[in-house]
Amino acid sequence: MRNYLLAMALRVVCFILMIVIDDTVARIVLIAIAGFVPGMAVLAANAVDRRRQATAPVEQGFPQERPALTDHRTITVDD
Repeated sequence: MRNYLLAMALRVVCFILMIVIDDTVARIVLIAIAGFVPGMAVLAANAVDRRRQATAPVEQGFPQERPALTDHRTITVDD
């Protein structure tokens, strides 16, 4: 996120310099930089791997046998 903000700050500086500088070639270069920087910033921001490492090992194979759950209700019938 910090790198993206720095790239956008560079872009703003390029726009400000385009207004201040009178040289046509420099303005064209600044326009090119201001147009190129956002695309590279987005690509760099999206290239970050945000997946987490597994904290517990994953068991392979079939699940182990476990006892069935019961509801522990008893039905009594009075005659």
